[in-house]
Amino acid sequence: NCCVIEDNKPRFMSVSEVLRHSTEQTLGLLRTELEIERGELREELFYASLERIFIEERIYKDKEFEQAPDMDAAVAHIDRRLEPFKPRLIREVTREDILKLMEIKMGRILKFNADRNDEQIARLKGEIERVEHHLSHLTDYAVAWFEGLKKKYGADKPRRTEIRSFDRVEATKVAEANEKLYIDREEGFVGTGLKKAEFVCNCSDIDDIILFYRSGVYKVMRVSEKIFVGQDVIYVNVFNRNDTRTIYNVIYRDGRAGCNYIKRFAVTGSTRDKEYNVTRGTEGSRILYFSANPNGEAETVKVILKPKLRQKTLVFEKDFSEILIKGRTSLGNILTRAEIHKILLKQRGSSTLGGREVWFDRGVLRLNYDGRGEALGEFRSDDRILVVLQSGDIYT
Repeated sequence: NCCVIEDNKPRFMSVSEVLRHSTEQTLGLLRTELEIERGELREELFYASLERIFIEERIYKDKEFEQAPDMDAAVAHIDRRLEPFKPRLIREVTREDILKLMEIKMGRILKFNADRNDEQIARLKGEIERVEHHLSHLTDYAVAWFEGLKKKYGADKPRRTEIRSFDRVEATKVAEANEKLYIDREEGFVGTGLKKAEFVCNCSDIDDIILFYRSGVYKVMRVSEKIFVGQDVIYVNVFNRNDTRTIYNVIYRDGRAGCNYIKRFAVTGSTRDKEYNVTRGTEGSRILYFSANPNGEAETVKVILKPKLRQKTLVFEKDFSEILIKGRTSLGNILTRAEIHKILLKQRGSSTLGGREVWFDRGVLRLNYDGRGEALGEFRSDDRILVVLQSGDIYT
């Protein structure tokens, strides 16, 4: 379907309906042009016949015409003289027609040629028959008209479009990222209009964004110019639905003094503006460590515990790659029951998801991960694809 403006209002129509409407409109325009042409030809035929009668019958030499006291008397005399011939004419004779006859100069009268006039009348009648035939067979005429356009202009104006099959495209995936997203952590605002605040990322005006809070709550919302989100935000970025590659690594405390859990999960979809929780939801729960990894990377962290009596281990390391990726509602694994003082990043890791299979669909000239087209191979996040165009241009 497509959206068009009809009677100053938007209307959704199928391509077939748009084509039918355009075709009917073209037929209407061609019909109008033919009717105008027929009217002009009929007028020309009428006046050629009227002029011949006026000259051959030598009406201009009548004594009553030459000695008429005024214009009205002269017009009345010509009208009476034309009376016997009116049935041969294709329409009624008007005063304006008679006045036009009276304007014929003598030089033109003397040069009048009956044979040439016969040829003109025959030609005009043939043209009228041709136009009336086209009006009676308007569809055939329209087809021939379009073929004539192609023959006349086709060689100099080659087709610039290309016929291809169409692929489903999500608007958010192809929309130009022509906006910048900012966050004002002090005031608790997020939006594209906060030019003096902290820059987050580029985005489009139809993107969704995801926000994680220190309390463990997260939600997805529409990009806006300025919206209040609170002062407890620890992460914000553009949200891509059905994204299974972006993995969130989290360590959180359950309640105010509960166990500390470690988990990895992806967020593939959610209801806009609805609050979700990555913790158990216990009051006082808090995220102690958070990272977002666009290709499932798994880092190693150093966990520093608060010293307590008879506590032997105060510092240990944990590798997130040892944690399975589960759903956001999973509890996670117990990291430690002791109170954590601080968590530091020790070493960034590589992707635990492996490379990603990529295909190229020549029918639509698009890369995809759905197995459509020609398999290009398995690619990691730091790999590049070399593209060579027929024009000779090369890019990655």
